[in-house]
Order: sequence, then structure tokens, then C-alpha cells
Amino acid sequence: MSGSEGIPMHHSLFVAAPFQGHFTPSANFAVKLAARGFIITFVTTEAFHHQRTASGAVSVDGHEVFANARSMGMDIRYELVSDGLPVSFDRDMHRDQFSDAFYHLLPAHVEELMRKLLLAEPPIDVLISDTFAVWPSTLAKKFGLPYVSFWTESALIFAIYYHMNLLVENGHFGSPTETRKDTITYIPGVPSIEPTDLVSFFHSPEASWRVLRNVGKAFEEVKGADFVLCNTVQELEAEVIRALQQEWPFYAPTNRKMVVEDLRTGIDVGSIGEVSRAEVSRRIDSLMGGVGDALRKEMEEARRAVKSAVTPTGSSSKNMEQFTADLLKHLSEKKRVQ
Repeated sequence: MSGSEGIPMHHSLFVAAPFQGHFTPSANFAVKLAARGFIITFVTTEAFHHQRTASGAVSVDGHEVFANARSMGMDIRYELVSDGLPVSFDRDMHRDQFSDAFYHLLPAHVEELMRKLLLAEPPIDVLISDTFAVWPSTLAKKFGLPYVSFWTESALIFAIYYHMNLLVENGHFGSPTETRKDTITYIPGVPSIEPTDLVSFFHSPEASWRVLRNVGKAFEEVKGADFVLCNTVQELEAEVIRALQQEWPFYAPTNRKMVVEDLRTGIDVGSIGEVSRAEVSRRIDSLMGGVGDALRKEMEEARRAVKSAVTPTGSSSKNMEQFTADLLKHLSEKKRVQ
């Protein structure tokens, strides 16, 4: 299908993970893509939609999140799918069952929606999904669609997950005996990092098998992505982004490591475990003194970098334009081959 000027209209299915920290950046990116002429069908789960409606964050029909975009003429549609569990199921109380449903029951419902939208006018011709899903590359290949993986956290965290096999091989995670505690220096593009700075569930022995199975599968899927987008600022993570760009076209709540050491915009109150009142008091005193002065300076520099990146000529804007151009070129070449 073509628009009024004969320009092909592209229809992207965007599946957001049903967590607020993933939903918001996904919705923001969907609007950016719609502003560039793409039709977007934005998908979340029935249970997450119900949760947002109950909190007053969205109207019953679900249109509030994209109301402004629609008023400006953007074509953003909203669909709900089941995650395989009843809406009334307590996902907070039964996290393991919810995790299994998200990874292993949700894909069938997404596939059902994809079959429906392949018959829409225009049919979907791009699949965009949160990186944490374990099915996108498989379904994209099944239906002959390009797959865009959207990562909502920092590039640093992406690199750690992507190279999780190195953590296992070097004994910093998933060791059947004793886990190493020394500094991690072997992840491409990532400065030296302490094991205590890894994402929290790397420190949970009972979670290890679940992490290896689910997150490991998700990052196997991302290897099949045609493009990877990361919700970050290039100037703040240039080294790790350069390393990831060796793998695919990679365009540009982070953890303590990045905030405290790399960006120097936070202050460490202690490692994993309980922190005493005296230690918190000591850290606050240091924040009010010389450490605080240095921290405020680093925060101002980071603020300027972010502000510059999102200007019309900044790196984030340029990355978005480059991604759009590359995706359109990919779609055009794919159409010629068919």
C-alpha cells in the first residue's frame, strides 16, 4: 500500500514488555517512529493494561498514552494480548509463574495477532520487540519480517547480558562451586567492573538457572536482529556502543557502576547487603563536602551531554534519522528481492 504521494506505507508491530520501566521508553520510541511516517500497532498485555487502567494512568480504551500523537495525525494503533494467565492472577506474588508465562506462553498470542495483522491494510512489514523477549527473531523469520530489537536500558547493561557466557566461563556467575569475587575486565567495550555492580539477580543463587535459561535465550534471539536500538546517549557510552556496533547495526534505570564510576553522577552508599546508619550518614556528609562539589560538576557535564544529544543536530537525533533511513533501505531491498 502507498500513501497519497505514492510513497510506500510501512506498518510496524511494536511489542512492549509489560513493565513500566520498559513500556514508557517503548511508547516514546513508537511515537518517534510514527512521526517519521510509519504506521504503528503498539502491543502490550491485557494484565499490564488493566494494571495501568486501575492506577489511573490510562483510559479504559487505552488511547490516552498516544492521544497527543493521534491528534497530530500519527497512525498509532493499540492492541492487547494475553500473557497466558488470567488478568486477575497475582503476578507480584507469583513471579516465577509470571516469568514462565511471559517467556513461554505470551509468544503464541503474539503470533496469533501477527497472523491477523499480516492480513491488515497495509499488512505489517516490520517487527519491533523488547530485547527481553525470547521469540522475536524466530517469529520474524517465520513470517519473513525484519526484526528490530529495542533495548530500554543502558548499553553497558546490554553488553553484560550479551556476554553473559563470558561471566560463566570465567567463574563470575553460575559457578557450581565458588563464584569469583575479583574485578571483571574481559567484557568488550566495558571498563573494569566489580561483581557487586552486576544486575541484582546475578547475586541470587536460586535465580541462576532461570537467568541462564530465559535471559540467555533472549540474547540468543537478539543475535538474529537486523537492527538493535538502545535507549541511551552515545556520548555517555561511546566505548561500549562502538564495541556493540561490531556485532550489528546498533544505534544509540542504569546501575550503580555507571552512575557512580563512569558518569560520576551518583554516590555509592555500599555494596550488596544492609548499610548501617553511620555509613549512610558518612556518605551524606561527603556528598555535602568536596565529593559533592565534584559530583555536581560531573552531573552538569552529563546534563549538557544529554541536552546536546537530543537537539535536532545532536547524536540521538542523528542516530534516529540514520536508523530510519537504514530500515527503509532494508525494506526497499527486501521488497525488490521478493
